[in-house]
Amino acid sequence: IISVVNMLTGWGLGYKGSEVPGDPAFAVVFLVLGLIVAPIGILLSKRFGG
Repeated sequence: IISVVNMLTGWGLGYKGSEVPGDPAFAVVFLVLGLIVAPIGILLSKRFGG
């Protein structure tokens, strides 16, 4: 699970970093959103995916 979160947040940070290179706040916000959304997505996939 940790590796999945790291992969998702890492990809998001890389994408945002390349998109907005001069504003680290975007990276921080995206990291926080990733940490919040990733566990919810995992729980939903476990619940509805069987």
